Order: sequence, then structure tokens, then C-alpha cells
Amino acid sequence: MNHEKKGDELDHTIKAISEIRKLHPMLNNGKWPSAAGAIKCPKCGKSLYYTVSSYNGHIQGRCETDKCLDW
Repeated sequence: MNHEKKGDELDHTIKAISEIRKLHPMLNNGKWPSAAGAIKCPKCGKSLYYTVSSYNGHIQGRCETDKCLDW
């Protein structure tokens, strides 16, 4: 993978995480809500499924398209 593709992938991942954070912001008690759902993948437009950990706010995401966003 060349540097341009890696940068593009990172930009799409950051955009997805930002959108998920808007949907599930930190609570007033300083903790994250446990959450799961799907958004439109910013890279290919299909469904990107995600989970948010209530323990540390960690987000995992995976697009339904093979070889698309996955972190």
C-alpha cells in the first residue's frame, strides 16, 4: 500500500470515529456510554458497524465491504 492510500484510509477512519463520537459523546460523569450501531461508511458508502466500550470509550469499527475500513 502506498503512502497516499494509507493517508486516505486514515482520513476516512478519523471521519468515521468523529461521526460516532458525535452520536455517543462522553457522559456528564466522565464515562462513555456502551453503544453499538451502524453508520454510512465514509469510504465506500455501505454500512460500517461499530461498538463503543463503556470502560474506556474505545471504538471498534468494520465496514461490511471486504478490504474497506476495519479497526
